[in-house]
Amino acid sequence: MKKSIGLTGLMVALMVVGGFMAGCGGSDDKAQSFDFAGVVTGTWQGSHMSGTFAIVVSPTGSITGSFSGNDNGLITGTVDSNGSFAAQAAGSAGIATWGGQLTSANGVAASGNGTWAVASRGLSGTWSGAAVQ
Repeated sequence: MKKSIGLTGLMVALMVVGGFMAGCGGSDDKAQSFDFAGVVTGTWQGSHMSGTFAIVVSPTGSITGSFSGNDNGLITGTVDSNGSFAAQAAGSAGIATWGGQLTSANGVAASGNGTWAVASRGLSGTWSGAAVQ
């Protein structure tokens, strides 16, 4: 009889742990419902400067990429669940703050646009891009 109770107890414990683990899918659920993941390429211009950029938006909303042209460097930042874009771009002109909005179509990034500025140097401009399909 003790073996039967032990086996039953083990089965109940496994079911409870399994149920708990099934309910802990927060990050997976977010990744599945995030509509802005993908690769976006485009142009940036302003303050007598211009160039191109390419970013990768991960399923969790992190941004990594680069820009080139009159200046070049790396872009890092985030996109929230509404498509709000906030990033920093580090180049020889200083740290530029990029902001804007991404749009989505069919559950992936479609396009985006916004502004950039290097406040310490009085530089500013715009950026726009489209998803690489």
